[in-house]
Amino acid sequence: MRSTKLFTALIVVLALMLGVIGMASAQDGVSGDLEIFSWWTGGGEA
Repeated sequence: MRSTKLFTALIVVLALMLGVIGMASAQDGVSGDLEIFSWWTGGGEA
């Protein structure tokens, strides 16, 4: 049961990351990638 919860959480995280990457690629060029990079490294609003 525990591994099922872990697997589900992993799928949710991957889906969210794919959604974020999809939104970034829909934006103009480098600015979206820089926003995602700064968010990922904690340099953004975190």
